[in-house]
Amino acid sequence: MSTRPAPPTTDLTDADLEAQGAQAHATRNWVFLHGTAEQLAHHTERMLALEQEYLRRHPRRTWQGVEQGPGTTPAADPVRAVLQAVAAAGGRLHKLEVHQAARAAGLPRAALAELYGQGLLTTDGPDRVLTDAGRARCDSAPTAAPEPGELRWVAEADPTWAGDVVRVVGGAAPGVFDIHHAPGTALPGDWWSAQDTDGTVLGFGWMDVGWGEAEVLLAVAPGSRSAGVGTFVLARLEVEAARRGLNYVYNTVRPTHPDHDAVHDWLLARGYAGSSSDAALRKRVGVAPERPTAAPGASSSSSTAAGPAGGSDRGPGHEDQGGYVDVEDHAY
Repeated sequence: MSTRPAPPTTDLTDADLEAQGAQAHATRNWVFLHGTAEQLAHHTERMLALEQEYLRRHPRRTWQGVEQGPGTTPAADPVRAVLQAVAAAGGRLHKLEVHQAARAAGLPRAALAELYGQGLLTTDGPDRVLTDAGRARCDSAPTAAPEPGELRWVAEADPTWAGDVVRVVGGAAPGVFDIHHAPGTALPGDWWSAQDTDGTVLGFGWMDVGWGEAEVLLAVAPGSRSAGVGTFVLARLEVEAARRGLNYVYNTVRPTHPDHDAVHDWLLARGYAGSSSDAALRKRVGVAPERPTAAPGASSSSSTAAGPAGGSDRGPGHEDQGGYVDVEDHAY
């Protein structure tokens, strides 16, 4: 009994092409695990033919939707366009489809990440869910974020667990931080506040330096999460670390964070990266210039120790191996 050959992909309608392509991807793993070598080869050949024909017909599309490209026009309001795409799907959309909706609307990845911090979208496994605030944004005029000059970066000389710190940091959702302090307790590390022109504290940044890098944390007051305060605080922390001659800053999003995936993506969009073996996300914030050459006859121990403008640039991983320590002059 002979098997009827599949029709050429060029003869398929658009609907049949999409349906067969989806079926090929859905059955791929089963054929790989349980099929014969001949079946796997046939499946691979057919799947590639379907993909190539689909891309020939729709060069700027993917299986999930439209991708921004030459000849397309970004939406007048990209944020609203993305939120409306989620609303049109019943208020819930797979994260890959949300990313594709953003590309179609012309919304940069960093701006898409902001939607989670602004409370317009939230996460539920692989899905992105439209919040009540997101639904309201679909029908409201956009709110302009404040210019950087409208925020002030103020060092906290003697931070304690009181006042604005309790209001902002202590007011975070359960699971965001693991902080347990008695009232009035002195806080470790370096603290800064982000304040508006009236002196109201909108957020805090924290940094703890050790072995050539710094851990950073940030907290934004609940009523200020749509104003770009978090981006401002993170950028200022990176500047502070670079000024001290540090190579890296890192942040660890706790597994108990209620918006873990959104915050994780928000950091990735700002240049942070991690690995499967390390929950911390790191970013290189400073590349130190070469050390000045010692004067002839001078011993290596008498050379100028590297501060923020000195030292050597060491790659990732050295922080765990003592690579930041110069044995000759003990400079980090």
